[in-house]
Amino acid sequence: MIVAQIQNLIDKQDNRELVRDQIAAILKAESNQQRVLALAASKDESLWKLRVYSEKNEPWSSFSDTKRSPLVNVWVENSNFDKAGSDPIHHQKSVSTFHVDCYGYGITQDTLTGHAAADRMAVLEAERAVRLCRNILMSSYYTYLGFPQGAFLTGDQKQVVWSRWSSSVTSFQPAQTDRPVERVAAIRLDLEVTYSEYSPQYQGDPLEILALSLTKDSGGEWFSSDFNLAEPVYNFLVTENNDFLITEQQDFLIT
Repeated sequence: MIVAQIQNLIDKQDNRELVRDQIAAILKAESNQQRVLALAASKDESLWKLRVYSEKNEPWSSFSDTKRSPLVNVWVENSNFDKAGSDPIHHQKSVSTFHVDCYGYGITQDTLTGHAAADRMAVLEAERAVRLCRNILMSSYYTYLGFPQGAFLTGDQKQVVWSRWSSSVTSFQPAQTDRPVERVAAIRLDLEVTYSEYSPQYQGDPLEILALSLTKDSGGEWFSSDFNLAEPVYNFLVTENNDFLITEQQDFLIT
């Protein structure tokens, strides 16, 4: 028979989810900022507009001839835990690949030399989107994806992200019921992120430790000992970091 041990409600998101949503938030915030900068430079701000989603099914369904700005869908497929970099109590080191899928929508356009096919225009739009995403996420400002690090941690904060790396860029053709989606092209940027996951921890109760009296002769040889459990002996608390905090003392403490 199993008796439940965890006494605190697990009502938090895993860091895997937080990192995914943070990537999406960064892309949206920086896209908006780029549009402001483009206006200040007297450029077409729409060329820096991204519509950003996370874990959206068939995101290309949002395209239309009047809504053609590139779409970005951030999602995560798998996470691998590094046993060597983890411990079974406090945290697990995880490496996840977050897919940043950039979709472009094309319409046929007349040019000075004839016309540009919709499929080609879709590819150019997807390339523009993935170019912007890569430059944003690999900026030095986002080395740790905006999560606090080291000396900047306060109180009970724990470090979440340890590194991020753009591992690959791959073109693919979106499909619906095994048929290519017309006038839509897609390019995937894979962002590999190393981060920590944390779980509920055991909260130690005050414990009583064995008291020991020892006697030795002038030559240093131990020749008598006396164990007892007089109360109180030593009371201590085990902290989350496995630190032992002594609260009361009597005789000697064996650790």
